Amino acid sequence: MLDKIEKTISWLRISPDGRWLVTGSQWADASLCDLTASNPAKSYTILRSIGGSVGIAIFSPDSKYIMTAAEAVTSELSTAYVAEPIARVWSLSGSTPQIKAELKGHTDVILDAVFLGDGNLLATSGFDGTTRIWNLAGETVSVLRGHDGPVFRLTSNPKGNLIATASQDGTARIWPVADLVPSPILLSSKKPTTLSVSGDGQWLFAGGAELSRWNLKLSRPALSSETRTWALGRLVSPSGSEISPNGRWLATRLPTQNGDVLMLWDLQKGLNQTGPVPVQRARYDVPKFALTDDWLIFTVRRVTQNHQSESESYQSELQLWDLNSNALENKAAAFGLQNVPVTAIAVTADGSRLAIAAADETVSLVHLSAGTAALESKVKAAHGTIILIEFSPKQQWLIGRGNSVSDHTVRLWKMSGTSLSDEPVMLTGHTAQLLDVTASPDDRFLVTMATGEGALVWNLNAAGSSRPWLTLPIHSGLPGSATFSPDGRWLVTTGYQEPTQLWDLSQDRTAGLYPAYLRGHLHPMVIARFTPDSHWLITADTDVGAPRESDKTCRLWDLQAQDPAASAVLLPKNHLPFGADGLDVSPDGRWLITSSVDGLRLWHLGTTTLMELAQVTAGRDFTDDERRQYDLAFVQQ
Repeated sequence: MLDKIEKTISWLRISPDGRWLVTGSQWADASLCDLTASNPAKSYTILRSIGGSVGIAIFSPDSKYIMTAAEAVTSELSTAYVAEPIARVWSLSGSTPQIKAELKGHTDVILDAVFLGDGNLLATSGFDGTTRIWNLAGETVSVLRGHDGPVFRLTSNPKGNLIATASQDGTARIWPVADLVPSPILLSSKKPTTLSVSGDGQWLFAGGAELSRWNLKLSRPALSSETRTWALGRLVSPSGSEISPNGRWLATRLPTQNGDVLMLWDLQKGLNQTGPVPVQRARYDVPKFALTDDWLIFTVRRVTQNHQSESESYQSELQLWDLNSNALENKAAAFGLQNVPVTAIAVTADGSRLAIAAADETVSLVHLSAGTAALESKVKAAHGTIILIEFSPKQQWLIGRGNSVSDHTVRLWKMSGTSLSDEPVMLTGHTAQLLDVTASPDDRFLVTMATGEGALVWNLNAAGSSRPWLTLPIHSGLPGSATFSPDGRWLVTTGYQEPTQLWDLSQDRTAGLYPAYLRGHLHPMVIARFTPDSHWLITADTDVGAPRESDKTCRLWDLQAQDPAASAVLLPKNHLPFGADGLDVSPDGRWLITSSVDGLRLWHLGTTTLMELAQVTAGRDFTDDERRQYDLAFVQQ
């Protein structure tokens, strides 16, 4: 017999496995007894509540956890005393119960609770008129709103995919859990080394131990999976991939023990018909490659061994593969680059122009079309060899930089029709190693970042000026990267062991331009991506110097909010336990793609999901104005 646990026992529960008995009374905490103990009456443990007596206690289906919550009480001294609406989840795996999580979110007393399905989620209902779904870490993963009064009763079916609620408003509601908990689509449990999305947003390609693709236009993309092994006789992982602007061709680079191999895929025929581009593999590397609708352009680094001096030398040769005739062409002589190593290549977004930087300190502009690759312009690089080159998004400028260790200058060639300006504009604001150069989508600004010097913003409309338009005093250590929003208004900068900073370039800089600090990430480096409509900024911890995988998070920041830095939406940790080492957004803005050590996931960026996540993160209902903001942003997409 169990006695003297409480003066009066008003309720009790037995765990599904029959081991535990929990009892409670109106004026006391709950008592937990181990019925398998030699003397259960002396084995009880007090489960203390916060602010009131324990009125609710439920066991998980596997009997590994118990949740307790305080009830509202009225004493002789106070007729308006209400317990704090905080529940506790206790772990029963050890010798004594331990608090695993506290459930904080209800604004009034908790009235009922239930574990869902296998017990990884639980739901609570409250006097505040809401029902909340929680994971075992204590995170709110969904809030069910709609009742006009307290929700007194709550239950679920055995599978845990339906919740029923009953309220003082005289209604009962059925809620499908799958539509309530924002969750991603797990495409693969393996981490990819490359990610590519076709320009029309239809296809997602992931390369790792094998090549896979999914159709993002389908309502259930996971069912469209198509996979192909590399068939090279050994396990390899790609180190780069490119999709042609028309979406027909996919090129991937595969490092092997005998050199690099370029694989070319005709996506109109699927992944079943493929073959390697005929590049000799023995002692060759392919350091650079680019893909247009008609051409695959790449450099081949040949290794030459000098037997007399027992040394090796390297020379990069330019190769063009005609996708229409299926033929390899050596254009070095036609471009005046015979026996001249190529140091950098770049193509425009539409694939109509090719830029080539060479060791003879020249930069060439080539026009590309079906079956034709013709030299249009050739200029001197000025003051050294260019090792990195790129076109600005609007193709108004060709941007080059030299050896980043000794050459801290950025060069800008103005593009006019089929020619480049003879003399480049020299941007000489840095005195340390250049780490990143990024142009804004509208070709208005250029950002340069250097070691220990922060970032300089250059006005490309006044590119003749030798002074930067703006100096961003940021990142005393090693900067990471700079990224512009698609509309050109926002600039986000990341740095090693520095807070991520968000700059609003539409502000009047004469009054001083100050960043918003996006805090919350605990890891040394952060990656950032914008949605195509510039409504959301997505940030994630990378695994560079990560102290603990469990600390890594992925956050969405609402750039239409009055204070974007206070608008962070946290993707649920139960679906993203290791954060995201890779981020991408489909061109139509429908999908967020995350990759991590435990796989590849798709997150739907619909207005309902984002609004629900934002309200969960804020811990409150949105106002009518905030709801309209989300609805308006969705309608405008």
